[in-house]
Amino acid sequence: MPDLEYGYASTRVKAMEARLLSRKQMADLYGVSSLPEMTVMLQETSYKDALVRASQKYEGIELLLVGLQDVWLDTLRTVERIIPPRAIPALDVLLREWEVQDVKTICAKKALGQPVGMDELTVATDSGRKLCERLIEQKDWAGLVNVLKLSDYYGDAVRADERIVAQQDFRRLSQALDRAYAQQISDVIKGKAHPNTRALLRLRQEFVQSMIVLRLKAYASKDQIEAELFGTPSPRVQALVNASSLDEAIALLELPDEVMAAYKAKPSLSTIELGLEKKFIQAVLKKFRASVLNFGVIIGYLYLKSAEIANLKRLALGKYFGVEEQFKPFLVGDVTAA
Repeated sequence: MPDLEYGYASTRVKAMEARLLSRKQMADLYGVSSLPEMTVMLQETSYKDALVRASQKYEGIELLLVGLQDVWLDTLRTVERIIPPRAIPALDVLLREWEVQDVKTICAKKALGQPVGMDELTVATDSGRKLCERLIEQKDWAGLVNVLKLSDYYGDAVRADERIVAQQDFRRLSQALDRAYAQQISDVIKGKAHPNTRALLRLRQEFVQSMIVLRLKAYASKDQIEAELFGTPSPRVQALVNASSLDEAIALLELPDEVMAAYKAKPSLSTIELGLEKKFIQAVLKKFRASVLNFGVIIGYLYLKSAEIANLKRLALGKYFGVEEQFKPFLVGDVTAA
């Protein structure tokens, strides 16, 4: 049933939705031949103010990436202001997804001996900023893991796998972070959230669980995989668990031909993850259209906005490195389409 307490927030979010880039705008951005042209074109959209602010300190690819980051943070701040206070805990769980990605970025770069700065991260919450700052300060792998062991959200999952420290295994650390986030989604789904909110979170849970299964499929048994999943797996996820091989599991995903062609050309689960992300956003769009006066409106919009910004980052980086054609199969395209 509609919740009148979400009346103001829903109205604001629907107005924000109207500012999402159109199919034509995305096509035009893809069609320009250089990064400066893309920047100029974006300055004629709702991204103008953020890019102007970024231009005071940055230029080139940094200008675009910082400006896009600024828009994302401003979106999160706006949503936090307009939603009812009782929705803040659910929003915190939602934002944890981007925090997990930040933590993975820091740990991956540290493991490879590469520098990492706060400007490369999403930093969706104040607590996330503090955690990321502490992680960046660490000098070695043991320090990173110890910080995570002591954290409220990831401690149990990280402490449960001693091999993360002993083997300096980033893959296992990544799985622990996913496991912790999957548990939080499961807790919300089991609660008293609106049906549309639970439906959207189940879609995300299915995405997270699917990636957990695929990452484990090459070396773990069925029982070991099932032990990693929090919440009851959907029939689609269970089918992945039951598949006899990674290739069979990937075939069950029914990803677009262009995504599978990219995967066959260069086998990588990152390619599959991008393809699943695209399918997820398309499913979110349908759910978003059905959400009225409930937190599902907020969740749907945030996922659509994050997809738009991810598209723009991929385009910008593709143009910068001269490999934009490689990103084309994974662009969501028109997040405003019905």
